Amino acid sequence: MKAKRLFRYKNIYVFIVGFSILWCFLFISVPFFRAGGSFLRKTAVFIMYFFAPVCHQIAERSFHIMNYPLAVCARCSGIYLGFLFGAVSYPFIRKLDSALLPPRWILGISVIPMIFETSLSRLGLIPTNRFLMGFSGLVPGAVIAFFVIPAVFQLVDILIKNEVNDYGRKTE
Repeated sequence: MKAKRLFRYKNIYVFIVGFSILWCFLFISVPFFRAGGSFLRKTAVFIMYFFAPVCHQIAERSFHIMNYPLAVCARCSGIYLGFLFGAVSYPFIRKLDSALLPPRWILGISVIPMIFETSLSRLGLIPTNRFLMGFSGLVPGAVIAFFVIPAVFQLVDILIKNEVNDYGRKTE
């Protein structure tokens, strides 16, 4: 039973890391597509529309490659790249056979640098700085991976099983 669950968790983990790589590739690829031919520019526009609901996409607050902004702002770039880093490092820090969530206070602590940087920037005490924005997103992004991965493990367990699980709840 445990071997089946570990196999399932490994597959889910590989899917999450693969999806994260694809997500990061998409938002980073936009400048390269915009510099390409007609079809590639249309692809870049589609990707920009795809990311528009999750990011303001203000060019002045985005990293640029070849004078074109990425599909998301620097803070979102940091969050997404941080998530990818957290997902890749997950099995080195936690066992893949565990679906237990870390304490919530860790997530709260992880957003403090982002809140601090945003507050100081909004108050005009520090200039808006893309690198600070990106860096302040890295930490919460990495920490979020340690909540999302076991939460997906739990969700799949609940959908597949009809028995008492490791979280003390009986699924019916």
